[in-house]
Amino acid sequence: KNNDQHIGLVSSKIIIIDGVPHTLSVIRDITGLKAIEAKLQQSEERHRLLADNAADVIWTMDLTGGFTYISPSVEKLRGYTVDEVLAQTAEEVLCPGSLIHMQEGLARAINSVQNGSPFQVFRGELEQPCKDGSTVWTEATVSGIYNEDGRFVGMLGVTRDISDRKRMEEEIRLLSITDKLTQSFNRLKLDETMEVQFEWSKSSGLPFVII
Repeated sequence: KNNDQHIGLVSSKIIIIDGVPHTLSVIRDITGLKAIEAKLQQSEERHRLLADNAADVIWTMDLTGGFTYISPSVEKLRGYTVDEVLAQTAEEVLCPGSLIHMQEGLARAINSVQNGSPFQVFRGELEQPCKDGSTVWTEATVSGIYNEDGRFVGMLGVTRDISDRKRMEEEIRLLSITDKLTQSFNRLKLDETMEVQFEWSKSSGLPFVII
């Protein structure tokens, strides 16, 4: 009557009244519900668009450690397609040293959730194997995903390529322990080496020589 438009969900069936067939219809106003669905779809499309085009790899993981979503940018990072990564085991996703680091961090985080504490955000530098046989250094941040009831249901991760930063850090490290003129190790490197060897000698009971 006021020119508003509504969306109705209609259910109909044939019933018999006094031997005469009638159509019984029930109409439920779902205008508000459809508006919410439209907003939700728009929100999901926006987030998926961001995830699909982000340089960082965005992923979700269930409580068993299996991926449930990986953004397409993983192919730029590691050379594998999304489907290939979804089928990979943890040993295929991370290099051995990084795998142990990640497993320990996630175990602590999940243990805290099981004890009723908030999910402890995990941050770490991880080395990952690539399809061409090389490896890439990444920085991963993993946080908890909670449903509307506040129950922990999974993990959300963001992985970023830090190869350039690692190369720069290595160059700085080499400059700090190397003589610029001769390219020989300097006194700082000698002190570091002596300290390591002294500790090894104490624990092993064996002598050592540095030339």
